[in-house]
Amino acid sequence: MINCSAASLPEKLHTVGIKWFHIAVDDFQIPDELREKEWNSMMPILKRTVLGGGGVLFNCMGGCGRSGMFLMRLLLEMGWNSEGALERLREFRPCAIETEQQKSWAFK
Repeated sequence: MINCSAASLPEKLHTVGIKWFHIAVDDFQIPDELREKEWNSMMPILKRTVLGGGGVLFNCMGGCGRSGMFLMRLLLEMGWNSEGALERLREFRPCAIETEQQKSWAFK
């Protein structure tokens, strides 16, 4: 039996060669200054991974607001235009980016 509780997830992923990054952001919120610095340090790694043909998984409790916000920011950093990126994101996840505050953070 494998314990897949959230607490054991980083360790389990590491054992199969998957990198785990965590940014604590409250539901419906945006990153504070410290969390934004964490994001800025991770972003080049994520961008390199995607551009190199690798996969990146974003998740939060509902898979909408915070996940969508971070994914949108990555798409924009990779050169997507804001309208095209949001439209594409919502094709797969209509609830992506739940608040205007999250949208503003993603677009900056």
